[in-house]
Amino acid sequence: MMSKNSINKALRMIAYRASSAWIIPFVSLFLCVIAAIQFLRIKKNQKKIRKWFIHNINYC
Repeated sequence: MMSKNSINKALRMIAYRASSAWIIPFVSLFLCVIAAIQFLRIKKNQKKIRKWFIHNINYC
């Protein structure tokens, strides 16, 4: 999963490259779709993630 910082960097790069305004809505729509997919995947794998999270906290 991408961090917010790298998404912002990617968005800035796209915004600089795509000076034409029609690309921006497509990019935001694309990011919304990715976010929705990630969210659904996380909901499905929440138990696994919780186990993994607890497991990693024990190492700290």
